[in-house]
This record gives sequence, structure tokens and C-alpha cells, in this order.
Amino acid sequence: MKRFGPAVAGRGVLQISAFLDLALASLLSVGAAAAMAAAQTLYLLPLSLIGTSIAAAELTELSRIREPTVIAERTSARLCATAFGVSGVVAIYFAAGGPLTDSVFNLAGLRTAIADDDITLIALVLGAYSLGLVPLVASRLCQNVLFAARDTRTAATIAAIRLAVALAVGAALMLPLDRVLVLEGALTGFGDIDLFSLESTWTLLDSGIRSDPALPARLGAVGLALGAAVGAWVELGLLRRAVMQRRPARAGMPAGADWPAGRLFGGAIARHLVPAVVTFVVGLGVTLVLAPVPSVLRVAVAGLTMAGLHLGCGLALRLPAARALTSQLSRVAPKRTHGAPHADTRSEPDEAPTDDNEGN
Repeated sequence: MKRFGPAVAGRGVLQISAFLDLALASLLSVGAAAAMAAAQTLYLLPLSLIGTSIAAAELTELSRIREPTVIAERTSARLCATAFGVSGVVAIYFAAGGPLTDSVFNLAGLRTAIADDDITLIALVLGAYSLGLVPLVASRLCQNVLFAARDTRTAATIAAIRLAVALAVGAALMLPLDRVLVLEGALTGFGDIDLFSLESTWTLLDSGIRSDPALPARLGAVGLALGAAVGAWVELGLLRRAVMQRRPARAGMPAGADWPAGRLFGGAIARHLVPAVVTFVVGLGVTLVLAPVPSVLRVAVAGLTMAGLHLGCGLALRLPAARALTSQLSRVAPKRTHGAPHADTRSEPDEAPTDDNEGN
């Protein structure tokens, strides 16, 4: 039980950070908290489906292994696989974030309860949050290595540092960005920000301005999302250092054992991010070309195009994660039977003679 509290703190910092982001957003202009809550719905989806599920499954396996090389190779393979999958989602969020949020929150055009500028704000918040998706998932796997080494306190300490950094950076960015307006799909007001003026930049807007729903949407929530992304990268960096400094022998592994250099955080992870860059560029072009088309159709076409391109680029680069995904899809897909059934092409055996034939 003594490891339970630190483990919960290490794993639950994301939910705590999201809650505090909403609390800070309530101090900003009207609509900021709603935009953050909407963006968090899409932001947490790949983390829950991919990151948390893989981390939970891997923790059991890592706890049974006592060979540092095996742990390093297994963790590195999972880091590459999750980086490949999550980076594809990030590319879709960047390239088609606007039509995606419009399709989800305006129910595929069945209603127009959310204005276009508010949709733009949600998409920008989602994009800022997405900058931290890959390190967030990687951090879950790095925490597993520490947990397998019977160390939950280090992960909890790093999670607390991550939370402090996210809040500090987010609070610092939300104030000047709350002066920037989203007006008819364009951003205006950057030129009015004076970073050296405490009163005009680093204080909350007048309450009358913040509470007026008739005024345009503002980018204060984007600053909080950027702070969360910075905190995620800081957490991954600290976890990486903690894992590499952790002596496996302290976890009951063979004396003198150590992590193989470069195995746990090798350059292979960066290669698994390359398809996402290509996918983003092509997906952005498809989204812009289909601008006159309804949002739901744009998302469908862009999403399918980007998903296929992402997998194709991974196969072209011979990434193990792409090959594994293709193998899994081929096993799930129904198998076709080519030609006539085997039983029909086979000649019928001669029938045994009947009693009548014998009599003849």
C-alpha cells in the first residue's frame, strides 16, 4: 500500500492538470472554459484508447522480467509503436481540426449551436494540446519501467514537477493570448501585446469585457493548452533521465546489470514520427481543397486519406509498427475463397453397387 499513493499521483496527474486548466480558464473571457472542455474530449481520446491500454498491458509483463536488455527492447518497441499510432492522430488533429470539431460538436451539420469562430477556437486549443500527446503516451511507458523496478515515488515526483511547469507556463501564456481575438476565422490583436507592460498584458481583462458574450472569442485557452504540452515534454525528459539513472540491480535484477545504451530511447522512435509529417502536409492540402464541402465529408475524406497514407509511409520506411498493424488488420479482415469450393471440384467417388445391380 505504501506504493499506492505515489502510483496514483503519477498516473492521475493528467486528470488533475485538466481540472486545473478548466479552473484557470474560468478566469478568462466567456467561452474559454467551454472551449477547453470540448477540446479535452478529443484530446484525451487517443490517450485513453492507445496510451493507457498499452501501458496497463505492458506493466504486468515488465513486472515479471528481470533482464534489463529484455525490458529495454520491449519498452523501446512499444514506444515506437505508440509514437507511430499517436503521431498519426496528431496529424489529423492539426490538418482537419476545424472540420472535425464542427462535425462532432455541431452534430455533422444537424445543428449550428456553436458559431464558426468558437469552432476555430476549439480547434486551436485541440492543436495546442496535441503537441503534448506523443510525450504523454511515452511517459506512461517510461513510468512502467520505474514501476517494474518497484519505484513509484520518482514517477510521482516528476508528475508533480510536470504539473507545476504546466500551470506556470499556461498561466503566463493565457494572459497575453487573452488579448488576441478570433474574428471571422482570422486572428487579430497580436500587435497590441506589449510584453513589457504589466498592466496591459500580464493582468486579467476587465470583468465587463470577460463576461460579455457578444464579444469575439479569445485565445486565452490556447495558452493553457500550450502550457500542458510543455509540461508533458518536461515530464518525458525527466522520466527518461530517471530511467537511465535507475540501476536495474536495485530492482532485484542481476548484480552489475545495466540498461543497454541507446536501446531504451534510440533513434528508431524519431523514424516512427516521419510518416506523420508527410500525412499532415497532404491532409492539410486535402482539407483546404475540400473547403466548400460540408465538414463531415471533409473529415471523412481527409481522415481516410491520411490514415491510408500514414500506414503506407510506415510500410515504405519498413517500420516494425506499421508491419505489425498491417499483420493485425489482415488477420481481422474476412478471408476470401478464390474459385469454387474444393469439395465441388473433386470428382465424385464411384457408388457402391446396390443389391439390384448385383442381381443384374
